Amino acid sequence: MEQTQPCNLKQRETFARLLEEAKKREAETLEAVDDVDHRIEKELLPKLAQAQAGASELIAKIGPLEKELAVAEKALCDLGFEFDDDVLSLRWNAPAKLQKALEAGKRSARIEREKSLKKFDLAILGVWSAETTDEAKGIVEALL
Repeated sequence: MEQTQPCNLKQRETFARLLEEAKKREAETLEAVDDVDHRIEKELLPKLAQAQAGASELIAKIGPLEKELAVAEKALCDLGFEFDDDVLSLRWNAPAKLQKALEAGKRSARIEREKSLKKFDLAILGVWSAETTDEAKGIVEALL
């Protein structure tokens, strides 16, 4: 009759290492978790969409709309613009004419802003040079 021997620490470590190596080999032969998730989504989501009322019709509309969107974005891009997240912007390589027009508009807006703020600077100077409270008060009231 064979007598069982107790398992020592070295033997346990060896068995555990063998199992870890076997697990690693098995994992390499199996699909990665992301691959499994992607495959299941690709297989299952169309079936779920078919079961959901109205989803198939909406999905059928998306393809042509995406193509239309791509065509419109390309045409807009060719003109020198981008439209992303409901924000229109000028592309970095937009025609010089558009870039100059945009810079002129910005410059004009900055000048208007400075003009609007300058009246307050002049009023502050007026308050400092006012000889009476009524005169200072009149300067303030005129702007408020």
